[in-house]
Amino acid sequence: GIDFIDGAVEGWNLSSQNAMPHAYKGGSQTELLKSQIASMPQGGTFVMVAPPNPYRCPPGPYERISMVAHHLKANNPTAKIIVAGGGSAGIATLDLLVSLGFKKENMLLVDRRGVVSKEQISIVNKYKAAFAVDTDKKTLSDAIDGADVFIGVARGNLVTQEMIKSMAKKPIIFALSNPDPEISVEQVFACREDALMATGRSDFPNQVNNVIGFPYIFRGALDANSKIINTEMKIAAVHAIKDLAKLPVPESLLEVYQVEKLSFGEDYFIPKPFDPRLIELIPKAIYDAAIKSGVSRLK
Repeated sequence: GIDFIDGAVEGWNLSSQNAMPHAYKGGSQTELLKSQIASMPQGGTFVMVAPPNPYRCPPGPYERISMVAHHLKANNPTAKIIVAGGGSAGIATLDLLVSLGFKKENMLLVDRRGVVSKEQISIVNKYKAAFAVDTDKKTLSDAIDGADVFIGVARGNLVTQEMIKSMAKKPIIFALSNPDPEISVEQVFACREDALMATGRSDFPNQVNNVIGFPYIFRGALDANSKIINTEMKIAAVHAIKDLAKLPVPESLLEVYQVEKLSFGEDYFIPKPFDPRLIELIPKAIYDAAIKSGVSRLK
């Protein structure tokens, strides 16, 4: 049925990977169809998980996770990253982090069975198996101990305060499940004053919302008549979002959110969803990346 109407529409945006199994992880179907395909869980979430560094500290995990702000080098990043959730968003997040220069051996993927290790290769799918590492850690509690970064795309109320206490200094915590995050903002800051946190909730600072990423990535791809949304385009979106967060916030946006001030820092390192500059900056960055990487079909 998809082939029958292909070409009759400009593009497809999938709100669920179950809508088209062949498009899983941006697979071959994306390249075969004339129309553009984008996945909201992937196209939004994985671009949003690496924020700029609001801490003014020497280069360390915060600098390295800062959306290629320092052009990550594959032989340098040592941040220990935990991703809870082995679905499309979790796998795509890990893929992009690798593209940004993080090493797989410093990442642990945790699914409902526990840590995805080499021992589990025979019982997990090929996408999870690609991130299986040689480790004796078994549980999420084991994995998060000493970690610099936790990214949750699993389920609510998964993480305890004891786990948060066991993380490294100044941990980055992205608890993105909705409506209940893996751990609440109140619980985190009750036990860690040095944490940097984002959720998927609009009632807390630093909302990771797919709407900040995927519509504009899609717009830029359509403008370039791109046959795929490739890694270069995703990284371009990362750059654009990171750079926007550091710009002065216009008065019109302050009025929308009924606040007197928004400035780059611990409570504002991700642009707001209603920022009118998103549509000005991100599609242009995607368009330019598509042209430069040779996937545009414009004549």
